[in-house]
Amino acid sequence: EHIFPRLEAADWISLLNTNRAMHIMTSSFLSINKVLSIARPLSTISPSMFKALTENATNLRTLNLSRCSWMTDELLRPILRNNNKLVCIDLSHCNECSEGILQVLTVQCPNISRLILRECKWVVPEALDYMAYHRNLNKQDRTRPATEDILQIMGKGLRTNVKSRAKSKYCGKEQLYLNLRLKTFKPKIKTNLSKMNPHILEVDLSGCEMLTDANIANFVSVFRHLQIFKIGNNSNISDSSMKSIATNLKNLHTLDINSCYKISNAGLFTIAKYCKKLKSVDIGSVQFAGYLLSFMQGKDISIIKNGFCNQGYPSSPHTKMTAGSSKVEMLDEADLGIMEDNLLCVKGGRTQIVSKDQEEKRRVCHLED
Repeated sequence: EHIFPRLEAADWISLLNTNRAMHIMTSSFLSINKVLSIARPLSTISPSMFKALTENATNLRTLNLSRCSWMTDELLRPILRNNNKLVCIDLSHCNECSEGILQVLTVQCPNISRLILRECKWVVPEALDYMAYHRNLNKQDRTRPATEDILQIMGKGLRTNVKSRAKSKYCGKEQLYLNLRLKTFKPKIKTNLSKMNPHILEVDLSGCEMLTDANIANFVSVFRHLQIFKIGNNSNISDSSMKSIATNLKNLHTLDINSCYKISNAGLFTIAKYCKKLKSVDIGSVQFAGYLLSFMQGKDISIIKNGFCNQGYPSSPHTKMTAGSSKVEMLDEADLGIMEDNLLCVKGGRTQIVSKDQEEKRRVCHLED
């Protein structure tokens, strides 16, 4: 109970091959084991060893398969089906898997809160959309049923049947019958609903090059409780995704947009202004204006550039740095007004700066329509 969890996967394999008694003891532990990490290159686990470790596993919560280049759908699918309580899974750099494994993961493991798919080139837009669609469908299915309808069905036999002179034994039957007919009746019955699935808190889609702005918008509109979102190394991501993230992810505290060269100053500013809990942004080698990065640091947001946390941006809100040079220029009051009083609005693929008043009018017109 206390020794086996402290051992590595290779140690478990050795114990399985020691003798019959140790094999039984180790197998018993593996059937209830909660954490399995065989991330390479440190691990030397082979596919046959992986099967031995997981053939009886039904209680896994964390599964780390990072850089297991031999991992395939055939090996992984039974694990996902037998471990429905899985909470965290890391499939980064598992290039032999296919998009079909995401469908199995979505259906069989509804408790996932941490999903790492870094550099998984097989993650296609359709797979991510299916994941969002399935979770959204489950939310609709778990809505509170109409208690009035249930009581109407139950109440049909509660009243005394005058014709057959059969008197109901239910106390308060007449009052219940009359209450059910009132439109203002609010039942006090508490229905036993299934517990909501835990929210997904962390998703890493860095290097998933086929994803687009539309996929990101659909994804964040469903998984609104994301706290860590990594979408770096994707040339398709633009300001449109930044607007979707700023609109939906109010709990976001870590964002990775490394090597997303289509994101402009307006997109990053939208994130900085509307994601109130944001604490860290990885911009990699993307060049943003120095005054914008200074503005973010003024909001206690750490800027990670090329793997390092930079603190050397102009501290004055009235200075700006020209991209690609070390020249510091004065920031006009008009620029400050745009930075503070406007938000990013993307229409028809074109980025525009729209004032808050214009945006509010647009929302009101949309609601009226």
